[in-house]
Amino acid sequence: MSARPLAILAIAAIILSAVVFFGNRRSEQANATDALFAPQLAHQLDAVSTVRIICAGETSLASLTRTEGAWVVDESDGYPANTNMIRSALTLLSRAAVIEAKTSNPAELNRLGLGELANAEARGIGIEFLPESLGLPGIILGDSTGSSYRYARLRDSSQSWLINADPEVPADTTQWLQTEILSIEGTRVERILIEHTDGETLDIFKSAPDQANYSVADIPDGRELQYPGVANVIGNVLRNLRLEDVAAAGEGLGTPEMRTRFDTFDGLVISAEGYEIDGAGWLVFSADVDTQFSSPDEATTAEAQAIDERVTGWRYRVPEYQYGQIGRRIEDLLSAEESED
Repeated sequence: MSARPLAILAIAAIILSAVVFFGNRRSEQANATDALFAPQLAHQLDAVSTVRIICAGETSLASLTRTEGAWVVDESDGYPANTNMIRSALTLLSRAAVIEAKTSNPAELNRLGLGELANAEARGIGIEFLPESLGLPGIILGDSTGSSYRYARLRDSSQSWLINADPEVPADTTQWLQTEILSIEGTRVERILIEHTDGETLDIFKSAPDQANYSVADIPDGRELQYPGVANVIGNVLRNLRLEDVAAAGEGLGTPEMRTRFDTFDGLVISAEGYEIDGAGWLVFSADVDTQFSSPDEATTAEAQAIDERVTGWRYRVPEYQYGQIGRRIEDLLSAEESED
């Protein structure tokens, strides 16, 4: 065959591929426009007051309740939820369109992660919407496929679908929480005073914000720091401090094992009390301004009030290494004593 017919065939193949490709794209777009996966949710999204997240064995992971425009997690004593994540997930589900019908065979649903949640081995995540008076069907989200598609079905139907959405729906209660507790940059922190219940104290400080390393007060005679910046980790511990769990502070916590005070150069004061509960470190925070050594401006005063309002009444479980930094002792910063021969 000559070069010319081959070229014509090649061009024809390219045109045919383009027609198929754009035809499929138009088909998907038509589905996305014309066939919503959960049209009832799209019409009543603003009326939903509670969203329940369920996993295998019908275990309730999180009950998310809307209160005055925000969301809270009931299982965590009503602590604020990650509102942005909830809104994103609900919006995606309300706009999700079916791409294609999949199996309706109950025996095959497990393969897509869409088996009945009563099964202890179920992989899917269930979502229920309250109040029941809305009549919204529950949803089961199965396995993800590709970058933005997911298998899904309505709980009252065995028909499964591939939808053009893959909302983030964590299978862990704490992942629904607003996890950031504090974010105080280390460059702001002037002084940290740690007081243990046995009377030992650790006092570290900077004379100016641009001082490279924290000074350590009252180093015992004949001892020295492990290295010059050994205390800097303590100064940075409140930067991006996130919870691993949270509960109402309640009463009867007893005497804290340490009290730690962070003073900033602009007058913000963060106080933390540390408690060991069931083998884990929990912190109770408060915030204020220090007018004795500085003159806080309005922004710092407002920041202190906002932090205090947010953390008052709560105890936070934080990562072990951060709890350890907030409760450091001077011996942790010193080089080992030289043995006498």
